[in-house]
Amino acid sequence: MFNLSAKDYNKIVKFIKKNNIQILAIQAPEGLKTSIQEIELKIRSNNNILTAIYIEPCYGACDIPDLNLKELGFQGIVHIGHSQYINSTEIPTLYIELYLENNFEPTLKSSLNIFKPYKNIGLITTIQYIKHLDAIEKTLNSNGIKTHIGKPKIAKQDGQILGCDQSVAIVIKDKVDAYLYIGTGRFHPLGVAKATGRPVLLLNPENTKIEEIDKTELDKEEKKTAIKISKFNDAIRIGLLVTTKKGQANRNYIEIKEKLEKIGKEVYILIADNISPEKIEGLKLDFLINTACPRIEEDTIYSQPLINWDKIITEDLIS
Repeated sequence: MFNLSAKDYNKIVKFIKKNNIQILAIQAPEGLKTSIQEIELKIRSNNNILTAIYIEPCYGACDIPDLNLKELGFQGIVHIGHSQYINSTEIPTLYIELYLENNFEPTLKSSLNIFKPYKNIGLITTIQYIKHLDAIEKTLNSNGIKTHIGKPKIAKQDGQILGCDQSVAIVIKDKVDAYLYIGTGRFHPLGVAKATGRPVLLLNPENTKIEEIDKTELDKEEKKTAIKISKFNDAIRIGLLVTTKKGQANRNYIEIKEKLEKIGKEVYILIADNISPEKIEGLKLDFLINTACPRIEEDTIYSQPLINWDKIITEDLIS
């Protein structure tokens, strides 16, 4: 369960008063839905306003439904769980960041051997563990391991990585021998390993060990990409996936379509808010290109092969 801190609750109260909000929407990612009713009830009861819980799936700080909610008469949004990503919205939006508590020192000290091959380590994490970077840096430095924390282009805090922004790792690539990623899952660390060519160590808050992204895992990912590229080259009918989500929308879809047509592809622009396999059932397509959130390629299984648009560019498949 996640409970609002007094500081966060006061931020919400000030936000409501400043913007004279009478109708407020509350949005949170799936992992926080178990706590959202208590939060909504507290805000509604203590501020004498109408509130609603936005129950569409939330795919990050880039997924703000401001236009739809404005049309329904909402005057503000409280987005819980992520740091600010979108600076301009149709109605006032307040981001409430979520930080998770943990003590990483025992795990770091018991796993020092894994750092021996590396003199310089880059530290990267998600917003939930960003406040632990100072303590992690101090522990590693005191054990003779030099650390580096990059400044991202899109994310708001030093050391913070997003699915669509790996710049925090790339900007310190020439200073480090390897990276230490603090967080769960393999999406972010695999992306860093592929983007930088450097080893990536994983410090998972849910267990007591540090592991390294294995070369065979990277080779497997590269093989999957190679197979998709081969299928792309053979494909004729291409579905170009475009989202209406404010922070994920690729507004260059017409230009992309034209570039694909120049190499002989028959392109169908497919637009949705939440992009999912069932929405393209019945369409006759050989291949899908995703221009929305890059996690769609990793997290969803489609009948057709699917690749992110940035890979089409990096692999020089079009001019």
